[in-house]
Amino acid sequence: MKPMVFQNYGGIHQLRIESAEDLACIHDLHPAHWAATSVQVESLQCDPVFLEYLNQDGSGTIRAEHLRAAVRWIFRMMAKYDRLAAFSDVLCLADLDTSHEEGRKLKEAAIPVSVREYLVFLEALDRRVIESDAEGVYYLSRTALVKDSNGSEAKTSP
Repeated sequence: MKPMVFQNYGGIHQLRIESAEDLACIHDLHPAHWAATSVQVESLQCDPVFLEYLNQDGSGTIRAEHLRAAVRWIFRMMAKYDRLAAFSDVLCLADLDTSHEEGRKLKEAAIPVSVREYLVFLEALDRRVIESDAEGVYYLSRTALVKDSNGSEAKTSP
């Protein structure tokens, strides 16, 4: 394993994460090296579904152990790690680890989405046509991305 590299970000030396190997280092990172050991969910500007996943105990606070658990889950679900640091929100299904049941279920639950559908979804997010909460993102996703068994757009109702 390569050594941890720290960089000065805003006057605080923090772990530099540029690759999957760097991300894996957070399990060995001493708590004294974390810039913060917890953060209130309401103070973050992030995907609400992602924040809800991280805040599994419902406390409203994301702690270092929550991030470590999320990273363990990512490494368990992925067979290939090279795209983790690609600054992309695209998940290539071929990168999933289907050698175990949880990985197979995740891949089976995937919904094929065309480029056009994805761009419509992103444009709707950009134009803020929904409330920025989990329910709003869910209904927008169902409207823009999900089809029924006949291949036509799924019917959704709030």
